[in-house]
Order: sequence, then structure tokens, then C-alpha cells
Amino acid sequence: APTTAAAGGIPLKGYELTWGIKETYRSYVTGPYAKGTFTTADGASQAAGNGAFTFTDGQGAYDSTSHTVHLAFKGTLTAESGAHHFKRVLSDFQYDSATGVLTADLTADGGETRQDVPFAKVAAPTGADMSGLATTLTDEAGAFLGSDTYAGAAGDPLSVVQTKTSSSPSPSTGTSQPPTSQPPTSP
Repeated sequence: APTTAAAGGIPLKGYELTWGIKETYRSYVTGPYAKGTFTTADGASQAAGNGAFTFTDGQGAYDSTSHTVHLAFKGTLTAESGAHHFKRVLSDFQYDSATGVLTADLTADGGETRQDVPFAKVAAPTGADMSGLATTLTDEAGAFLGSDTYAGAAGDPLSVVQTKTSSSPSPSTGTSQPPTSQPPTSP
């Protein structure tokens, strides 16, 4: 569930998360061996040419004391291969800049859904810019994706951007310095 203003933060809404997981994983799923597909639903989409995935309607909160955000996104991603007999469903992506972790709900081959599993470590943003952040897949991601070679591997860059205007301020997730001079008093 998204963090709310009641939890002590400034509410945020209208964010998108774009992340391709790992280009080699996308190529494996849709390539000549697995002959699989990616299907997006519930607000998720995939860029043309087997590109990155976008998850929408990010909502959460900005902590103005620690300059961190926690956002939850809508969208479901299914990777499926009849040739290799797997079906992996990822949903409820959540990004927490305080911990530097991207979590997701994971369902493998129709089994029980595991909630809020750490899926990638995400590099700290610089200021309010949360685009092109480096990611590292977790051990849990490697196991879920079906290969230990993914565990600890560099993932695709991750970006979080605000897509619609809201009454909440843009978060600054880095440290800020006060102005070094006074603003001019005349035009």
C-alpha cells in the first residue's frame, strides 16, 4: 500500500516508473529458445522493440526531513514461455529511495503470490532527478527469473518521473544547500 500523508509525509501522485528489468532477460524471454512473450495489464505498458516497461499512477509520500520518497505503482507484467514452461507475474512495484530498494509482488507458475519482495537495489538519486538510476538485481530476483546468473547482476537503469501536475511539490531526494547570496530586492 502506498505511504500516505498520515504516515508523516507530503502526499505524491501522478508518477511513472520505467524499468526494463534486464535487457538480456527480455531477449531471452522473447528469443528463439524460450519463444515467450511479455504481457502488460492494469496500467503497465512496454516500449516498442521489446523495450522497457512502464508502471503508472505512482502514489505515495515525500519525507521532507530525510528528502526521500516512497511510491507504489499500478501495473502487472507477465513473462511467459510455453517452450520453457514458465509463467512469472510481477505487480505492485514500490520504490523507496530511503532504503534504495524496488519491491514487487511475485507469482511463479500460478503459485502463491509473495508480497513486497526486494527485487532490485537502486542507486541513490541526485537531488530531485530520479532518472537513469543504476539497479542491481537481488538474489530473490535471480531465483524468480530462473537463473542465479541474474542475482547481483546489473539491471537496466530505472527512472521515476512525475507525469501529471499535482498540488504536491516535486521531491528533492538529495541533500540541498542553502543559497549563497540573498536574492535581489529590485527588478
